[in-house]
Amino acid sequence: MKFSKKAAYRTILCTTAVLLTACSNSQYAHDPADPLQGMNRATFSFNEKLDKYALKPVAQGYTFVTPQVVRDRVTNFFSNIGEVPTFANDTLQGNLKLSAIALGRFVVNTTVGLLGLFDPASSMGLTKHYNDFGITLAQYGITTSPYLVLPVIGPSSIRDALALWPNYRYLSLWGYMDREPTLRNVMIVLDIVNLRASLLSSEDIARQASLDQYVFIRDAYLQKRASLIKRYTGRDVGYGNKANTNNDDPLSDDYVDDAVVDRDVAADLPNNNANNNTAPSSQDTKTNAVTDTPVKQDVSTKNNETNTTVAPPPVSFRQPSNDPVKQSLSQNELTELNG
Repeated sequence: MKFSKKAAYRTILCTTAVLLTACSNSQYAHDPADPLQGMNRATFSFNEKLDKYALKPVAQGYTFVTPQVVRDRVTNFFSNIGEVPTFANDTLQGNLKLSAIALGRFVVNTTVGLLGLFDPASSMGLTKHYNDFGITLAQYGITTSPYLVLPVIGPSSIRDALALWPNYRYLSLWGYMDREPTLRNVMIVLDIVNLRASLLSSEDIARQASLDQYVFIRDAYLQKRASLIKRYTGRDVGYGNKANTNNDDPLSDDYVDDAVVDRDVAADLPNNNANNNTAPSSQDTKTNAVTDTPVKQDVSTKNNETNTTVAPPPVSFRQPSNDPVKQSLSQNELTELNG
């Protein structure tokens, strides 16, 4: 039977529509970000069983027979293909600087990097970042959208689910491989298996971090999407404490140097950045013990017994990473921007 990505997408949407009508009542506590919790938990349970009995065993077998160096090359290859929708959505959102970076990465890695098997673009200062059509819809006003767990695909929202088809069909390379459907389908399956294999070493994090794995994954997803939307569009997502974009994402971005991306986006959004930096921080000033007058602190990272001076955050929509290397990088970039 011929595999059709479009037919699969329609099946997922139809299944979701049926479940929407069947699960109007929920036995769980009301959550404004998750009004479909009863249906979502049922889909989540289905996905867990599918992963346990199908996806995970295949990923384990793939890991067993494929050396790490080969898996790294496969990861780089599909990461390079992902530059195409990133470039398209950067352009649609008006982030021309990031759009140029994504295009530059694709050109360099496709040519010098041998079809993306290697990543020389990163060593040239073209840092990987991620974007999709769901974030583009948020740019044009669809910021708040109920959480939705899709069969097979997993955590999403109604907005992001509607964005899947345009992102696949029109903004990525996959939609333009209709003449080679077998090759396209094999590549998509390999991408899924390789991605699942990369998560084997960290799949117990959710189980160890919370008694309710569903809630942990839901809140992690919503926080991550809120952070991406805030970073690229400057818009706030109305999910209360789930839209805590001032903290690090509970699930880190793949192949993203957050300090560099935040710097680039902040440069493209001067008004949002100015609003975020108008209120002085309590760490920016100290009181002179003799005159009782505020004195501006010097930017420093030194610590001593009598005085501890903490470096201010970089030009960013998030707090800096605890990683001292990233802190140093972020501080150097801030100095260059203000220089």
